[in-house]
Amino acid sequence: MSGVELKTGSYIFVRGNMEGIFRVDWQKPMVCLRSENIRKKLKRQGIKGPEPTVLYGNTREMKRIKEGLKIVQTQDANNYLSSVFPYLLLWRETYGALEILHVSDPEMVKDIGHRTPSELGKPNYLKRSRKALFGGGLFTLNGDDWAYQRKLIAPEFFMDKIKVLQKYLPTSANREIRKLEEEVRLLILDVIKEHNNSVDNDLLRVIIDGAEGRQLQGHDAEDFIIGNCKGMYFAGHGTTAVTLIWCLMLLSTHPEWQEHARAEAVEVCQGGATLDVDALRRLKIITMVIQETLRLYPPASLMMREALTDVKIGGLDVPGGTIIQVARSMLHQDKDAWGPDAAEFHPDRFANGVAAACRPAHMYMPFGHGPRTCIGQNLAMVELKVVLARLLSRFAFVPSPRYRHAPVFRLTIEPGFGMPLVVTRL
Repeated sequence: MSGVELKTGSYIFVRGNMEGIFRVDWQKPMVCLRSENIRKKLKRQGIKGPEPTVLYGNTREMKRIKEGLKIVQTQDANNYLSSVFPYLLLWRETYGALEILHVSDPEMVKDIGHRTPSELGKPNYLKRSRKALFGGGLFTLNGDDWAYQRKLIAPEFFMDKIKVLQKYLPTSANREIRKLEEEVRLLILDVIKEHNNSVDNDLLRVIIDGAEGRQLQGHDAEDFIIGNCKGMYFAGHGTTAVTLIWCLMLLSTHPEWQEHARAEAVEVCQGGATLDVDALRRLKIITMVIQETLRLYPPASLMMREALTDVKIGGLDVPGGTIIQVARSMLHQDKDAWGPDAAEFHPDRFANGVAAACRPAHMYMPFGHGPRTCIGQNLAMVELKVVLARLLSRFAFVPSPRYRHAPVFRLTIEPGFGMPLVVTRL
């Protein structure tokens, strides 16, 4: 390791992503050669991993490992890693411990957050596999376009303002994707046309004006606006909604915490009071519940970066083109950072803030880490506090007998069979 000692199990070299969507891109015939070169450079530094096949990388082995499992999740089992990401746990044991370089060592994770956007960016394959969802907006861009859009949009989320990779074949699935993509595009264009007649100085106006105020590289103004509208909706709405679902599940299975949170909500919301910034600051228990939910069930479970140039991370020389992956769920349930009760629901661990909840503090990253931290985290926290406070002050929740605890990884960590709850009006 060239004199550099790294924690056992802190990295695994894998080719293929979590659900097998990373395949050979036939439009880039050099991808296999590049992949092997990256593999050799990492291997010389002692990084090992499962041997990939030429066409499918490690994705078939991932599926084989997952299909061979017979795991029953109990309703109070928050440690779902063995059923959602079994291949990572197995490979960590097997190899002592893209291209994908899986990282879980705290010092390497910390170093990732210190890399500049010109060194680490969003993987290029995500631009293709997620284009129908996120367009060409902030969430998939790198370089100057990303920097411009981030500078333009991020201020709209400050607290003071809040107060499947295609091979391009004409398959039925691809035709349906293109059809839905065009429908969404037309819907957004209708909203934009209607908004052009208004004088509202809101986020959409900022995006529209920003598209007109910059010469975009390879993008027209329409793509700029549609891409960011898609990103704000799909990345912002879905993640917040699934977090709320997990909050209600955890509170329904921990009635003592539900009562504590309800008492606080009733006090703050009494008489239908407006939940302004001052009121939201008083929701200490509800904030802890949300933070603990985000720890156990981070909606965006994987943080993906691509080395845009050769870069050194935690003493490891990472070749340009390597995709670096951090599984938030693994960091959030690391017993070295969180203690022996890491898989249990204990909101009071956040009583004195994130810095005191775990060591080191960057092992908690529900909204990301480093320069590309989610710009919408303030808005998400406000939305979650308001909705939870209103719900808890009016209703009680208990688990339905039909609820089957089976977290799955799709675009986010979601309940595999929905979240049926028995709701009683107070």
